[in-house]
Amino acid sequence: VAWVRFGQPVDVAVEAYAGETFRGTVTFIDPFLDDATRTIRVRVNLPNADRRLKPQMFATATIRVPLQADGSPEPT
Repeated sequence: VAWVRFGQPVDVAVEAYAGETFRGTVTFIDPFLDDATRTIRVRVNLPNADRRLKPQMFATATIRVPLQADGSPEPT
């Protein structure tokens, strides 16, 4: 969680379009941790010009964080 940063690229896979990946950007990180699930909400903006992505679609997001030589995350 500490390595998620505003502006990071995100790869999003949607079950409705198997094998296809959408590229987005982190635009908001909720400052509060959900105690019950130990998660935070992150908003990702995705281009959707053809309107294939719909509200409430189930998706899996992957954020890859490049590391510097000292093990800290690279700045975005």
